[in-house]
Amino acid sequence: MNKAIIVQNGIRIERSFQAPAPLSALLPDFPQPCGGRGFCGNCRIRVQGKVSAPTAEERTRLSVDQLKDGVRLACQVTALGDVSVFIKTSQSLTKADAIVPQLRKPLGSSYGFAIDLGTTTLWAALYNLQNGECIASACAANPQRRMGADVLSRMDYAMQHGGIELSRLVRHALYDLCAQLLMQSCLAPNDVDAAVLVGNTAMLYLLLERNPRSIAMSPFQCDTLFGGFYPADFLPVCRGTKIYIPPCISAFLGTDAVAAAIVCGMDTSCSRMLADLGTNGEILLRCDDVLCGCSCAAGPAFEGVGLSCGMAAAEGAVCSVMLSGGQMLYDTIGKKPPTGISGSGYIDFIACLRKSGKLKKDGTLESDRIYLADTPLYITQQDIRTFQLAKSAVRTGMEYLLDAVPDKQAVELTIAGSFGTALRMQSAVQIGLIPTQIASHAHTAGNAAGTGAAMILLDESCIPRAHSIAAQTKTVQLTQEADFNDRLCHYLELA
Repeated sequence: MNKAIIVQNGIRIERSFQAPAPLSALLPDFPQPCGGRGFCGNCRIRVQGKVSAPTAEERTRLSVDQLKDGVRLACQVTALGDVSVFIKTSQSLTKADAIVPQLRKPLGSSYGFAIDLGTTTLWAALYNLQNGECIASACAANPQRRMGADVLSRMDYAMQHGGIELSRLVRHALYDLCAQLLMQSCLAPNDVDAAVLVGNTAMLYLLLERNPRSIAMSPFQCDTLFGGFYPADFLPVCRGTKIYIPPCISAFLGTDAVAAAIVCGMDTSCSRMLADLGTNGEILLRCDDVLCGCSCAAGPAFEGVGLSCGMAAAEGAVCSVMLSGGQMLYDTIGKKPPTGISGSGYIDFIACLRKSGKLKKDGTLESDRIYLADTPLYITQQDIRTFQLAKSAVRTGMEYLLDAVPDKQAVELTIAGSFGTALRMQSAVQIGLIPTQIASHAHTAGNAAGTGAAMILLDESCIPRAHSIAAQTKTVQLTQEADFNDRLCHYLELA
């Protein structure tokens, strides 16, 4: 038997294995955003010992100096003997969102969890159901990322290999997240008697081990829309209670969109658009008495995944970039030394490059790699193309829904999702992510899906509101529109 020593964030683990073995098999919870195909370059680690030679994908995405220093892509390496692996990952802890849910008629009487099951990020908050206080909240990476960064890749994996592994990964991660909050708050699992969980439709199917074939293939019809109380067997930290999952709208408009819609009052306000910009972008519009929505496969770029120097919004992430006197100035989360660039940081970076003339309207960079000020962080031509696809998908969805509004300038836009927390509207307009007509009425709402879950937890009267929103929303299937591809190509351009 051979030995692998894995050092992750200073914690040392030893594992035995029989060589040769794929290194990814020794790192079961390490994310592989591109599903192990090697083209995203985001599963970087440092390796010492007997391993296979660098692949063509690694030579393309890693420099000569990085390879000499032992930097490799985990999904491309085969362990041929004893190895040592060094990993540095980040997990961010967050306070409660600015929008504070009000305590009225809570679902329980003691403590409860509000949980947002995101494609890229998991979020949970622990509430005191007697006074409505948010005791603690935290977020972590969704470990399913190693089977693919987007929901389509994961559904394909589930249909080929079964859904047990995908479900196990996310259940364990949710358990760890909730257990962390209980420990931090000096509470025990039996103190919890209520929970609300939201997520997009595909994530719920994978969590509960439902075959996703019905939503993965045309005509994309759900065989369940959820909407009810479920046993907490899949989340042992809540065992003994039941978890409420609001109803989905359709195959790609999930309970997270419904929860965010409650926060933004989409069931009462007219001329309002909600754009929840995550890996699976969800957009809702209310005009007069009509509520419609669409989804767009933006991919995880807005959350920093799949980009050369991308990272989640954790300490050290570049969250904003400004151009001053011809020089780029940047700010990082926590004022820490820069270790990566978040989604909002990339938006600013791209806008600054457009303004400085180093980036053309069609997305062509003046060189294949441009560094951010005096940092080792950079943006590549491929990063620009990835962002163009993401922003075009979102902008196309917005424009289709806005077609129904006679006066677009009267529409109020709410940007939801963790990406929107630090988003500068000026930069979003400059790269063409947000239509100019509605930019002056735009604001951000942070993690509205998580806040909506908390609103339901603290006030059961939100449950009929959730069902009403889901029932009355008309889904627009963008890919079935005759001019969809033309619009998608048109909005690839950077304004």
